Amino acid sequence: MADLTFRDPLEGVRATARTILTEPEAKRLLAALGISVPRGGVARTAEEAEAVARELGVVVLKVVAPGVTHKSRLGWVACPIPPGCVRECFRYLMDRAVQAGSPVQGVLVEQYLPGDVECIVGYARLPRFGPVIMFGLGGLTVEARGEVRFRLAPLGPAEADTLVSEVGDGSRGWVRALSPKGRDALIHTLVTVGGIAADPRLSAIREVDINPLAVSRDGCAALDALVILEPPEA
Repeated sequence: MADLTFRDPLEGVRATARTILTEPEAKRLLAALGISVPRGGVARTAEEAEAVARELGVVVLKVVAPGVTHKSRLGWVACPIPPGCVRECFRYLMDRAVQAGSPVQGVLVEQYLPGDVECIVGYARLPRFGPVIMFGLGGLTVEARGEVRFRLAPLGPAEADTLVSEVGDGSRGWVRALSPKGRDALIHTLVTVGGIAADPRLSAIREVDINPLAVSRDGCAALDALVILEPPEA
């Protein structure tokens, strides 16, 4: 995915007047900015899905449909899936999506990358405050505890490091458990997402939501991503 420039997904969406990028488009954008994403690709047949899985090993499958942002709630996500079960899983997901009447583009097949910690990173241009960045513990934790922090964007590495240290339980145990490489990758991701505010080429981006961002001893990867653009009239 990283071989595409960040202009490609934006231009593709503009051509269709959509304001919400599909997950593959959002991840191409993140990868072009230097944020790690899982390896994978969009399969349009069960055979294509299996071929991708044979190369990657255990995978995650997600239905790709323009405008649909909560695939898990619809039952359109399956993981972890071994290569031998991918064909059957592909057909099951496609059947569910077709029955729902959605304009399905295929199924995203990605490498399964569990992390030691799951975080959420968000970016938004707010009417009263301007561009802000959000950070917190992600996955189910962010909905259960709602522990997130905000900063005006863009922000530098030192401020991003402070932001990381503020989030967590009273002992900050999860922060101390991060490897130096994992923490550096997390800080890089925060600085990169916040840097959208300072890049005029990305001024069309209104919101970015990475949840979860899986952090491990080897770095971090955006497992799920949502990017929303300003409407054309804006």
